Amino acid sequence: MSDVRIVPAQLIQPVGLDGETPAYQSTVTNVPARTTVTTTVVVVLLTEDEARKQFIIQNTDVLPIHIAFGANDPSVNDHHITLKACDVIDDGTGGSFISDMWKGEVRAIAGPVLLTTTGAVTVTEFT
Repeated sequence: MSDVRIVPAQLIQPVGLDGETPAYQSTVTNVPARTTVTTTVVVVLLTEDEARKQFIIQNTDVLPIHIAFGANDPSVNDHHITLKACDVIDDGTGGSFISDMWKGEVRAIAGPVLLTTTGAVTVTEFT
């Protein structure tokens, strides 16, 4: 008969690159707040952050919001993504974007709609 030992299973905690922080742990780095986005001025929603693990942007207004990544200024015609407008302000139907890869700047400008020139988004960043 062979000498077989049964060892109880042990829970292994995943760790981050620093060897200490759990790999799944992150911190919300900003307080949820509306950020005004106009049709005339590009707004920097997020600055470059190498510690960023994820961010979420949601359109909360009745204008489409055009987003560009990096040092590129978005316009109605030139942008990376567009967030759908809400049917009614803050009704939850506006487009959203989530990234767990991008660490550079995120810029926005609102798309013009008849009779209004300002929109708004909420931005949440995790580091």
